Amino acid sequence: MSGPAGLLREFVSFVACRAFSGFVTIVAMVVMADFLGWNEYLAKVIVSAMSLILNYVFSKLIIFRKTSAGE
Repeated sequence: MSGPAGLLREFVSFVACRAFSGFVTIVAMVVMADFLGWNEYLAKVIVSAMSLILNYVFSKLIIFRKTSAGE
């Protein structure tokens, strides 16, 4: 699907996936730093790597996926 409808779908998918990954990032940071007592900097590095991978997977599989063979 292209045009305004396709752009709107991509935009909504992008915002939803980024909001979800932001939520996961915050929860993971709280769990690692507060509940598990890990060093905050180590937890931030691990959470940043998780976020990077999660955003890549979302972008590849959900946000910018091909909708047909011609696109």
